[in-house]
Amino acid sequence: MNQILVIDIGNTNVVVGVMADGQVLHATRIATALGEGKFETIASVKTELRELRKEHPEFRGGILSSVVPELTQAVCEVVFQVTGVEMMVMGDNRLKLGMEICVEHSEQVGHDRIADAIGAMSQFSCPLIIVDMGTATTVNVVDREGRFVGGMIIPGVRTSLDALSSRASQLREVPLKLPEHLIGRNTTECMQSGVFYGAASMIDGLIDRIRAQQGSDTTVVMTGGHARLVYPLCRHKVEYDEYLLFRGLYCIYINSMQS
Repeated sequence: MNQILVIDIGNTNVVVGVMADGQVLHATRIATALGEGKFETIASVKTELRELRKEHPEFRGGILSSVVPELTQAVCEVVFQVTGVEMMVMGDNRLKLGMEICVEHSEQVGHDRIADAIGAMSQFSCPLIIVDMGTATTVNVVDREGRFVGGMIIPGVRTSLDALSSRASQLREVPLKLPEHLIGRNTTECMQSGVFYGAASMIDGLIDRIRAQQGSDTTVVMTGGHARLVYPLCRHKVEYDEYLLFRGLYCIYINSMQS
């Protein structure tokens, strides 16, 4: 079995995974820390890789996506030390995306957004709306011809809740979980309902607006750490894939190796 090491360095988590034949065999989340804390993150990645080697002694290769430049090179070095794999890194012009990026300043588009779009294209027909709910909520659009045509970037659920707590003196920090009631019966429930049902309603509204331009048959795919809680609240039909970004990275790896 040709196993591929797949790593996503995000603002909240570093996700280390193993894929083979398009399937996710393993995935572990490690908290992302910067500044002095980055050394702990790198050490945790190293520990995880050593554990992975016990069950997956050989990798055909690897690919990495990062929105945290401060960690990218250090993680690549740790991967090579532990596994001997030289990682492909999103942003390298030698990679074959298999998708046209039709936006201004395409080099500025987050690598995670591109990988999400390619992962969605590998499973669903175009046109597509891809919603990734992490530190930021990104909404990405692939048109009927399979071209990435842009989208939106919005504060994420946790980011919005933290901002509300820090900027409003009478609103305290609350747990990030679904409230028992839609109409909150106390301050905590009101804040939780606002961010979760507010996010679902926003996504529903954006779907309507995008479909008005792209077509009513546009498929919606959601992923990201908070999507698991939000997508059931949406009134539109939504496909959910926890590992959409991994699937996109895997496709890019395979396309690049075959070219």
